[in-house]
Amino acid sequence: MCGILLNISEKKKSPKKSMSDLEKRGPDFSSYHSFNFKNKIITIGHTRLGIIDVNNSNSNQPLVSDNNLLSFNGEIYNYKELAQKYFPLKSFNSDTVLLFEFLKNHPDKTSELRGMFAFCFLDLKTEMCLIMSDPFGKKPIYYSTINNEFTVGSTINAIHYLSPINKSNFSKRALNYYLKYNYTPIDQSIFSDVKKLPGGNKLLLNLNTLDFSFQKYYDVRDINHSSKNSKSNNDIYNKLKVAVERRLLADVNIGIQLSSGVDSSLVAAVASREFNIKPEAFTIVYDDPSHSEESGAVPIANNLGLEHNLVKMTIEDFYDCLNCYYKIYDEPFSDPSAIPTIHLNKSVNKKNIRVLLTGDGGDEFWLGYNRYVTWSTVKQVFKYRRILKPFLYLCQFKLAQKGLLKISFFRKYDLRQFDLRLNQIKKLCCQKNLNSVYESFLAQGDNQKILKPEFFEETNQLSSKKIDIDSMSRNDIINYMQGDILVKNDRASMFYAIETRSPLLDIDFANEALMTGINIRLDKNEGKKTLRLFLNELFPEYSEMFKKGFGFPITEWVTDKEFLNFLKEKINSLKNYSMIDEKEIDRRLYQFEIQPEANIFSVWNMFLLVKYLEENKIDEVKLF
Repeated sequence: MCGILLNISEKKKSPKKSMSDLEKRGPDFSSYHSFNFKNKIITIGHTRLGIIDVNNSNSNQPLVSDNNLLSFNGEIYNYKELAQKYFPLKSFNSDTVLLFEFLKNHPDKTSELRGMFAFCFLDLKTEMCLIMSDPFGKKPIYYSTINNEFTVGSTINAIHYLSPINKSNFSKRALNYYLKYNYTPIDQSIFSDVKKLPGGNKLLLNLNTLDFSFQKYYDVRDINHSSKNSKSNNDIYNKLKVAVERRLLADVNIGIQLSSGVDSSLVAAVASREFNIKPEAFTIVYDDPSHSEESGAVPIANNLGLEHNLVKMTIEDFYDCLNCYYKIYDEPFSDPSAIPTIHLNKSVNKKNIRVLLTGDGGDEFWLGYNRYVTWSTVKQVFKYRRILKPFLYLCQFKLAQKGLLKISFFRKYDLRQFDLRLNQIKKLCCQKNLNSVYESFLAQGDNQKILKPEFFEETNQLSSKKIDIDSMSRNDIINYMQGDILVKNDRASMFYAIETRSPLLDIDFANEALMTGINIRLDKNEGKKTLRLFLNELFPEYSEMFKKGFGFPITEWVTDKEFLNFLKEKINSLKNYSMIDEKEIDRRLYQFEIQPEANIFSVWNMFLLVKYLEENKIDEVKLF
């Protein structure tokens, strides 16, 4: 895992500041190579986090030969199979060297790569550069075309230090997107001058003219599913085994993020019981048991024989995470679970573990989110929304809530944040159609109205006219998973010199999910039916408890008196920006004072926007 850099310019520049910024993605080795080409100067750089072939200098980058150069971030998990197939007479100690030879000799076979990757491969003979992202965009690729240059980097500042951008120039679309969803789009950064290469895409760059084009080589919307299972469960499970086995290949210690849920438990069980690999387990715990997964995760780790670290998080740790927050995230990003993610990775780093397995991808591909499980109920609620409104009004009162929670029907639902969920149902009942209902589930920040009307831009994710579980799942894979979940984990882990690996995102296993019918992955009561079946057969001791989610006591800690005053002061400072509607800021803070739990994500979104503006010393914003 690494940081990559490429700059093509007519002027000679020093990349030292850019390389220094990239060291947070690769602290083990740093190098760059500059040379003249067609009246231009090309600089290609790399910072390394050693995972495979750690002590071999031949695996350091950038790799340079007479006509080819490579800067590569990630892992090619099937590099040994590719070596055997295409280079049977050669031996390869690492995926880096294999990839270099593979791209030189078989550039038309990139669809055979299995892994997570972002790379720049230059072919000076053809005067072309291939910039490629893995199918799900797990590794970041930012690029800029300003100043008559072309610059690529794993971080925005790596680009900025070489080809300065105006950080006051925001993308109107990206800002609106952040205010609504808590993260920026998969193809556009917060800055108008910096774009992203989404997953499943190639960027083909002419090194002479700097003209470029895109080629989409993978799209989850192109994978068709059947109402019947075309593959046996044994076939699907064998692909899962391969996916896990691929991600156990490392020359460093391996750990796992362990919750009490199905996804991480399944990954841990396959590693432990199929391959006798015991990854060291890490679970975030809190004093408040309603947020802590300790009671569920401990027996899982014990039964699998895993060394288990209960990583306690306190309000003091919360403050520490905020202090380094925007050293980690390059853009405004306000998924609350980023806070415990930072704290967990910091703790993993102290144990000298460099690979961390995760259960990412299970919810999106195998239908684990509540919105899939409850969609039939949601449609009924929407149908009878006018009748339900008086009932929802009564539910605002604490006495009514206590009575409701005594009814057995409601005990199976996650009602820890009753006010928040009540607010979501009220939002549902105010929507125009089912598409906007789905959008209301995604709109965690829901803060677009703090912008004055001239700066507001309508933002929607789902382009399909048909709204069903399948279209929601595929949209979540493309946008929420790639723009939020994978960003959250990648940036936090890399900052602490850790590589996260997600077996459930193996392309072959993920495609099996997409080809499996909805009714096979989901029933009326729960999702991830296939994964649960595998887990129950492999790990019969597993007892599923109610999963708490990877959050933290956000309402309690944010409303702590000392922090609350600080929060309000910061959010009020947004009024200094000409794009902001001051009255709307006042209204949202007032709503928060009345119902903090129902409006916590709104104020968190605004607070982290202010924090981003301050830390980047942005006093005014222009939207383009």
